[in-house]
Amino acid sequence: MAWHLGWPEAQAISGTEWMAPQLAVLLEDPYDAVRYIANRSLTSLPGYENWSFDFLASPPDRTEAKRQAISLWNPLTGMPELQKSAVLLDAAGNLEHKAQQRLLQRRSDREVYLRE
Repeated sequence: MAWHLGWPEAQAISGTEWMAPQLAVLLEDPYDAVRYIANRSLTSLPGYENWSFDFLASPPDRTEAKRQAISLWNPLTGMPELQKSAVLLDAAGNLEHKAQQRLLQRRSDREVYLRE
């Protein structure tokens, strides 16, 4: 997801207004590579061009970075109801934290080793 949200073609089709809080949550991901890619995608969004994040920072620093990234984001007001629910936003345009956490808990965190 982190890579796809930074893909210009995906951004052009779906818009970028809803992406920042989804990527911000990934700044706390247990995998360094996911944090790196989430940060790269986040900096491709309007308003985050000068965003700075150390993907190897300590867990408390990553939590603070997530909080700051979400605080930079302005909730959507003009998005139709159906589209908001599709991107984990409530009717007021606020991030649905519980639904997001439920999805994250369902993912597999199995370690993968790649030989290079």
